[in-house]
Amino acid sequence: MDKTAIFAAGLLPAIVIGVLGYRTLYKKTRLLSSKAILAVMLGVIAALPAFYIQQSASYNLDLRMDVWYHAVIVAFLVVSLVEELFKGLMLWLSNYIVPIDEPMDLLAISLLIAMGFAGVENVLYSYSKGWEVALFRSVTAVPAHACFALILAYFVTMEFPSRKKIIPYIQGLLLAFLLHGLYDFFVIQEISEPLMLGAIFILLINIFLGYNVYKRVRDHT
Repeated sequence: MDKTAIFAAGLLPAIVIGVLGYRTLYKKTRLLSSKAILAVMLGVIAALPAFYIQQSASYNLDLRMDVWYHAVIVAFLVVSLVEELFKGLMLWLSNYIVPIDEPMDLLAISLLIAMGFAGVENVLYSYSKGWEVALFRSVTAVPAHACFALILAYFVTMEFPSRKKIIPYIQGLLLAFLLHGLYDFFVIQEISEPLMLGAIFILLINIFLGYNVYKRVRDHT
């Protein structure tokens, strides 16, 4: 497969979920398309240092995924913490960069940041590991990023008047970090193939939580 096709295969899932998510949330928010594009760009910016840190860790740390605590270190610290920290930072910065009028705006911005992040990440993985990885991630990792984004923004949207305070972001970050880490542990571990089914279970939980976050924010506003 040529480079253009690999690029498209990596980027398309994030575009599809981002557009569908934006159109769904747009019914409840006044977030303009220009603001949406800016939010996506924040995610793109966040993905590059996160990917660099993760690649550096994989080269410099002697960790084996068939050792359970090695898999825990990679899943929770190298992957989950790094990714959610950068996305959370961009969500907080969006208060100063993207004009926000209501709680649903913040939820939409968090989703779009995550899709910008996931799109870049998926493209980079596609080039380094092949389009098959991009295809697998399109139905697993990219939807998971969307759910983590809604969970990350939940506490901030519930305390919208205080959205520039750091505590709600830390609360959302901790919950997203734990769920993301659990998901990635089941995906990357090489202890047992049946354990990978745990990733599907965690993904379903995240979809359920993400949908309920959307409903609570919708009803709250």
